[in-house]
Amino acid sequence: MLMWTSKIDLTGGLRYRAIADAIRVATINGELRPGDYLPTHRALADQLGVTAGTVSRAYAIASNWGLITARVGAGTVVNGPEEKKSTDPWVIGQPISRIDFGLLYPARLTDVSLQERCFGRPFAGLGQELFRRTFTGYSPELGHEDQRETGAEWLRSAGIEASSGEVFVTDGGQSAFMTIFSALLRPGASLLVEELPYLGVKQLCAAMRINLVAVSSDKEGMIVDQLRNRALTSGAQVMLVTPTLQNPTGARMGSQRREQIVEVARELHLNIIEDATFDRLYVDNPPALVTLAPELTFHVASFSKMTLPTMRAAFVKIPAERMPHFESLRHSLNIGGPSLQAEIVCRWIQAGYATELCLWQRHEIDRRWKVAAEKLPELLKFDAIPAPFAWSVLPDAWRASDFAVHLRQQNVTVIEAFHFSIGRASVPEAIRISLTTPSSNEVFEQGLAIIRQVLDAGPQPAPFNYR
Repeated sequence: MLMWTSKIDLTGGLRYRAIADAIRVATINGELRPGDYLPTHRALADQLGVTAGTVSRAYAIASNWGLITARVGAGTVVNGPEEKKSTDPWVIGQPISRIDFGLLYPARLTDVSLQERCFGRPFAGLGQELFRRTFTGYSPELGHEDQRETGAEWLRSAGIEASSGEVFVTDGGQSAFMTIFSALLRPGASLLVEELPYLGVKQLCAAMRINLVAVSSDKEGMIVDQLRNRALTSGAQVMLVTPTLQNPTGARMGSQRREQIVEVARELHLNIIEDATFDRLYVDNPPALVTLAPELTFHVASFSKMTLPTMRAAFVKIPAERMPHFESLRHSLNIGGPSLQAEIVCRWIQAGYATELCLWQRHEIDRRWKVAAEKLPELLKFDAIPAPFAWSVLPDAWRASDFAVHLRQQNVTVIEAFHFSIGRASVPEAIRISLTTPSSNEVFEQGLAIIRQVLDAGPQPAPFNYR
């Protein structure tokens, strides 16, 4: 045992404060000198017979006093006299660039060969084709016919019967939702959604003055009896559902639940908007709702979450008889259809690169999930189906808002559950951690290490700054 640690008196008072005081005394009398490394949290905890959380709390206090600095990946070092004292009692270490686990982006493509295939060959002749098409005026509101056929081919490859007359092209999922909402809903109308809906939909509905009606959900998404009840009591005629990997909860709807949802929709004459954002990341999905009820379903298959964030393109399958109305709406909303990004995506599909991108993305998701589950077993289940994000219910006594504030103090962002909630409904003390957003493995693991530190330190109220 180190000399300074042998002098720690844990027999009375707060143990973490006794450890912090010992560090202070040791730096004064020279037993700890600038540049010396302290034991790891676990090693010191084992030496003293205390928990790692007690040591973490002690180190946090000593860091606030300006005595030590925790360096991610390197350990905890004693500061020199030139080190500035931290103004926040919870900041462990020196400021780093922001690590974003909040926004949800696909993992950055690092496969150089796939980069070259996707951004080399498909671009050959692209400029000439776009130049030729500019002389025809705006792009067609529903997309060029060859693009619509490619979209139908993409859907057919996922087991969905589709023809070009049932498919139109938009510049991303959000644009698709705006078009469908405009067609099916009026300001003041109600839309049935999962208990914690996708933030983009929540924000779009607020802008369009559409009322969201939350349907209680479980690990498979909407609960059927609750859907029926909420539809009857609200008078809603439209529902939006994400059967495969609901964002943010990660719920996955099995075959039986999907069939039951369709039964209720037919019984109550509900239109179904199916968000298929993540479908192509998984190869064993049950039949899509649009396959079970093509006459009721508006199916949105977008690309940005599965390939690259700038690929704002989506294929939308709707009942063919509704297409003239949608064409008129698209003209009012866009004055022309998508062009450049849709053309790139179509070339990717035709060359097989879109499938390769989805497979690469799924491989990276699997890898990052495994790393995160090893480092944060309280927040991720190691044997769960990997996803681009983790919906993590925090350990007892933690408040999600406090947890997120402590992370932000160290330039790490996550999204708390209440951001997704509707009205005054109670929400779990949970956060969404976007695993694929950090730009590199190094940044990803730095962020996980900081989350680990905050967890080890244990629940504490969020710091407040009074100005």
